[in-house]
Amino acid sequence: MDIVIIGAGNVAHCFGHLLKLHGHQILQVISRKKESAVELAESLHSSGTNDLLDINMEADLYLMAVSDAAIPELNDELRLGKRFVVHTAGAVPLDAIKKTSLN
Repeated sequence: MDIVIIGAGNVAHCFGHLLKLHGHQILQVISRKKESAVELAESLHSSGTNDLLDINMEADLYLMAVSDAAIPELNDELRLGKRFVVHTAGAVPLDAIKKTSLN
């Protein structure tokens, strides 16, 4: 599966490395801080950016591994059409990303 990870913190690191270990391709890492995105991306043999406009639209899955507080902002800014989007925030309901994906 081709995956884009949004976030570059501890959860993104753990998921990214486990997904890679199990044969998935991490296409891109996006984070607020470009340095963090590039650092994680390099360890996953992918690209990193801090610009949502540069998001790779060819992924099978978009994994939001960001803080609970960042979910509403992403929901307002990110539009991925009918792509498969998940988030890792345990205290945030799934409908918090309803604008992000039409699925």
